[in-house]
Amino acid sequence: RAVEHTLITLERSLNRTHEQCDYEANHNLARQVAKESFVLLKNENVLPLNENEKVLFVGEMIKKPILQGGGSSKIVMTKVDSLEAYLKKKNNYDYVDGYRLGKGFDPEVHKEVLNKAENYDKIVLFVGQELKDVTEGVDRKSMELNFVQTRLINDLAKLNKKLVVVLAIGSAIYMPWIDKVDAVLNIHLLGQAGASGVVETLYGDNNPSGKLTETYAKSMD
Repeated sequence: RAVEHTLITLERSLNRTHEQCDYEANHNLARQVAKESFVLLKNENVLPLNENEKVLFVGEMIKKPILQGGGSSKIVMTKVDSLEAYLKKKNNYDYVDGYRLGKGFDPEVHKEVLNKAENYDKIVLFVGQELKDVTEGVDRKSMELNFVQTRLINDLAKLNKKLVVVLAIGSAIYMPWIDKVDAVLNIHLLGQAGASGVVETLYGDNNPSGKLTETYAKSMD
């Protein structure tokens, strides 16, 4: 019976007709959905940004964002908007890696961002979960961001600069550092078209009025 069902499915697939699809319209819809999903978890007089301010953007996730989960949630994207490209359109854009994804703690990279950040009025740090933490069928070992990102948040917070944390996450996390930073924007997993919405939100052209579906605790205690 199982083989028969398979053969019937194969036979039907031979007679498929190709339907037209408006990929651009779908891309625009994905952009709007992403923009409406962003959640502003905290903001103490730091957002929106102004193009005349000296702002340092930090985090390799700007160049290599996690756009979707792994496993069964992974799909083939028709095209992907670049977060870095949209940020570069803003005046006074300056960037530093801050960390290397998947490379562990690098003291030189860490020191570089701390030294550079001293010269800026505001710091926008992009952090998030790793792919293994947003993959179906794999248990997470921790509810916190990895050590490298957590240490960077804490050390940047000590500089007495306005600090914005942008979270790219697919599930709830602990945020023991939230009282040390000035703003937290949760952009979830961006998908193929969310990049422009992030920039619009940071600069005040989009209202991050999404709602959380999970509880985000400060710690396990």
